[in-house]
Amino acid sequence: MSSITQALSPSTRSRTPAASHENERDRDVSRRRAAIIAFIGLVISLIGVAVAVACGAPADLATGDLAATTRLLTEGDALFRVAVLGWVVAILGDVVRAWALYVFFAPVNRSVALLAAWSMLLHDAIFAVALVALLAASQLASGGGALPATPPDQLEPLVRVLLDVFHLGFHLGLLMFSFHLLLNGWLALRSEEVPKVLAVLLFLAFAGYLLDAVSVLALADPPAVIKQIVAAPNLVGELAVIVWLLLRGGERARRVAGAGPRGDRRPDPA
Repeated sequence: MSSITQALSPSTRSRTPAASHENERDRDVSRRRAAIIAFIGLVISLIGVAVAVACGAPADLATGDLAATTRLLTEGDALFRVAVLGWVVAILGDVVRAWALYVFFAPVNRSVALLAAWSMLLHDAIFAVALVALLAASQLASGGGALPATPPDQLEPLVRVLLDVFHLGFHLGLLMFSFHLLLNGWLALRSEEVPKVLAVLLFLAFAGYLLDAVSVLALADPPAVIKQIVAAPNLVGELAVIVWLLLRGGERARRVAGAGPRGDRRPDPA
């Protein structure tokens, strides 16, 4: 009985809307922060990729001439390991971005946002395993590892297999990443805050990554023109959404929360 009396008391009634409004404000501010963190995660990933490529470890490392690839692994061992470290940094940026996008899109549909985050994490896990194969290939090509006395001509097939594992693992990870983009595109389409054009760009990026991954996984010798066709939509789709998140993401919800009960103005009586 006393609890019912307290619930109906004027002091409790006056506090309840304010407390509810304060909780709503905290949630909206966290979405704004999540949007900024998603941008930071992308920047971290791009820095990692730039370091890896600059040090001679592009994603299509296994597709070139085997002798040239082996020479890269043996002659630039220290630089090559820095490149692998760059890929690790890219993975860490992806993890940060996956979490931040989950926080941002959870109010739209928590289950789909969680599935999108797990798709990104699965992509990162597959790529991490592929990096282990790449490190093993470097170890064999440089004459180290468990087979130091093996002639080079016998090591080359093993190196080739490990490079193929890295190459296929990279594109299998891209397949998972394409579904991450698809789900985020759906969330952006359902959101009242995100411009619909960004959802379209995410769907185009999804199609590009999907086509790239499937062509490598399904075809023995995929046409190089596929990567050239899908490169621009992939990059534009991702960058457009992340830049929007930095500049505008969560702003609408924060303005609504900032207005609050006292900030809402009623029309002046005539």
